[in-house]
Amino acid sequence: MKLHLGCGGTYLEDYINVDFPVSDKTIMDVKADLYQDISTLDYQDKTVDEIRHHHVFEHFNRVDSLKLLLKWRKWLKVGGKLDIETPDYFWSSLLFIFAPHKYKMELGRHIFGTQEDFWGNHLDFWYKGKFKKVLSLLGFEKIKFRRPIYRNLLPNIRVQCIKGQKIVDNKTVLQEILSWYILKQEDKDKYLKNWLS
Repeated sequence: MKLHLGCGGTYLEDYINVDFPVSDKTIMDVKADLYQDISTLDYQDKTVDEIRHHHVFEHFNRVDSLKLLLKWRKWLKVGGKLDIETPDYFWSSLLFIFAPHKYKMELGRHIFGTQEDFWGNHLDFWYKGKFKKVLSLLGFEKIKFRRPIYRNLLPNIRVQCIKGQKIVDNKTVLQEILSWYILKQEDKDKYLKNWLS
């Protein structure tokens, strides 16, 4: 079984294409096999061969995105493939420094989302180094990157990896990753308790 999550208007043959119900989309023509919020999906452990999604992952906040990665890892068979594409925060930020005004606005939209509806906001940022550290800690292997260019020369990062056999202590890994975001160490316990509740 192969899942294409947040498919939008891109229907992939041989995949189960999943997206929000059509009534929740304001400007996009969605064609899916299953209309459902992808965060509410549930599949049996080790039954999925591939999970892919393009320009969806950045719509989840840092806690929810990590929880989704752990859920997807459970669903994937050992050797199953994970394929994610998001805006590349690193290159977008670098280009922003030197860009003319119009391109700065396009880069800002690329990073923060279209914002025409609740689902149009980008809630977290991703780049090669972050993907590599997070996915490695979560037990993914053979991590490969590509940098596809989006419309108007907007930079993206695409990561492909496979589920390894490593056993992961989910709570410990979540705490380690989330602690990267904490500015004052004396606040660490309060933040982690809030994020992981």
